[in-house]
Amino acid sequence: MKEKKLTSRYGTCPYECTGGTTERISTWIGEKGWKSPLAVWDHPSEVLPIKTVKSSEVLQALSGANSDVLIVIGGNTTTDRVKQAILKLYPEPSQRSFTFVLIPTTYSSARSMSGRYLDEKGIYRFSVLLQPDLCVIDEELLHNRDPLLTALDAGALLVQIFDMFNSAEKESYQWYLLKEAYRIFTLNAHEALYTRSAQTQRNLLGLSVCLTGAAQNISPPGVLDAVAHAIHTHTDLSMSEAFVLSFPHLAQRICEGHRDIFEEKAAISMDELLKNTLSLHASAVPLTLHELSRPPFNRGAVSLSVLSAIADEVYNSIETSVVLPEIDHQTVIRWIESIYWGYGKN
Repeated sequence: MKEKKLTSRYGTCPYECTGGTTERISTWIGEKGWKSPLAVWDHPSEVLPIKTVKSSEVLQALSGANSDVLIVIGGNTTTDRVKQAILKLYPEPSQRSFTFVLIPTTYSSARSMSGRYLDEKGIYRFSVLLQPDLCVIDEELLHNRDPLLTALDAGALLVQIFDMFNSAEKESYQWYLLKEAYRIFTLNAHEALYTRSAQTQRNLLGLSVCLTGAAQNISPPGVLDAVAHAIHTHTDLSMSEAFVLSFPHLAQRICEGHRDIFEEKAAISMDELLKNTLSLHASAVPLTLHELSRPPFNRGAVSLSVLSAIADEVYNSIETSVVLPEIDHQTVIRWIESIYWGYGKN
C-alpha cells in the first residue's frame, strides 16, 4: 500500500511522519499502543477499521466506555460537538483518561486544534484541557474534495489569520504565530490548491492551520469571525462562504475607523491574496448577500429582519466587545448593510 507524508504536531512543533491516516489507521494505532480506540467521523460511507460513530452519537458512545484514545476526523462543527460531550461527561476535563487525537478535514478548522469551541448556544468557550493531545494533518484528506469547497476553505483560513493578526498585541507570541502563518500561506496557498502534485505545499498550508490554531488558544477569534458566524447562523451560507463574502466589504471599512488596531495595508494585500486564492472559482462565489437570491446562485433571499438579527448578534458578541469595546450599534448595522448591498469600498 502506498504511503503518504503526514505533517503532525505536538503543541506547535511540527514534524513529518509516514502513513496514510485513513488507509493505515490500524497500523498507526498499533504503533501507539492504544487498545480500545473510538473514532468520530460524520461520513458513514467511509469505512474505518475501528469502531466509528457520528459526532451526534459521541456522548452515548463515550458514556461507560473504556476507550483509551478518541480519534476525531472532522472540522470545527464536529469537534465542537465532541468537546461539548467531553465537558458533559467530565466537568473537570483533566479527569478524562483517553488521548484526544484530531485529524482535521478542512483548512479552516484552526479552532478545532485549540481549546476553544462553540457551546450549544453558539457562545465561544475555552478550556486549555480540551486541546487535542495530537493533531495529524493529512494533506490528501484536506485536498480530496470539490475544488471550489477547498478554495473557499483556504480563503476562510486567510480571513481568520487577518482577523486575529490585526487584533493581536504586536510583538506578542500570538502576533508572531499569525505572522508566520500568513507568510506560509502567502508562499504556498495557490500552488497547494491548484497543482495536484504540490504535496509539500499542502503540508505547509496545513502547518499554517496549526499555527493559527495555536494563536486561537491565546485569545478569542476576532470581529470578522463574529460576522461570519452570525451570517452562517441566519442564512444558508457555510462559515467558509460567510468569511470570504464578508472580508472584502468589511476589512478596509473596519481599518479606516480603527487605525490604532487594524492595519489598512494588511487588508489591501490580503484582499488581493484572497482573490488569488479563489481565482479559478470567482464566478461561483457571491459578492454580496443580495446576490444570493438571484441567478446563478438562486439561494434563499435575506430579509431585512434577518439583516437586523445578524447585526444584533455581531454587536452583542464577545469578539466585538473584546476587540472593539467602544463600537456603536449603528456602525455595526452599516457594516452588515454593506455586506448586503456591496456599496462603498470593496
